[in-house]
Amino acid sequence: MGGGRTGDYNLRVEVIGKGISAPAPANAFSYKIVVNSVSPVTGTLGGGYTLTINGANFATAPGSTNVFIGDGMNSICKIVTVTSTKIECTVPQMNDEYLPGDKQTVLVTGRIIEESLCEGTCIFTYSGTGTIKLKELAIT
Repeated sequence: MGGGRTGDYNLRVEVIGKGISAPAPANAFSYKIVVNSVSPVTGTLGGGYTLTINGANFATAPGSTNVFIGDGMNSICKIVTVTSTKIECTVPQMNDEYLPGDKQTVLVTGRIIEESLCEGTCIFTYSGTGTIKLKELAIT
C-alpha cells in the first residue's frame, strides 16, 4: 500500500457470496508512512549531496512522495529515487530560517499529504561548514 492514506482499517473478507468478519482486533490493521533512519545525519550548509532515508510505505508513483528537512519554506529535498522502503534525495542548501547546528526533522509525505512517523533516527543537522549561494536581489 505504499503511499496510501495512513490510519487504522478494518478488514472484511468475501468468500463466494458469504461475508466473513473477524472480531476486533483480529480484523484491524494500521497503515502508516514510517521513517527509520536518515544518512548522513549532518551535512554542509550549501547542500547538493544525497540524503538516504530508510523506512516503510513510501509512495513510488512519480510526484507522490515529498521529503522536507525541517518545516521552513524551500526545505524540500529533491527526490532522485524512491522505492517503498528507501528514498534518495538531493539536500537543498540550508534554509535562511535555520541556524547552523539546529536539528531538523526529516519528514516524508505521501500522496494525500500524510506525514510520516519517526521510528528511529529522523534528525538532520546542517553543519557550520561549506558555503551558501546568495540570492540575487533585483532593485526596481
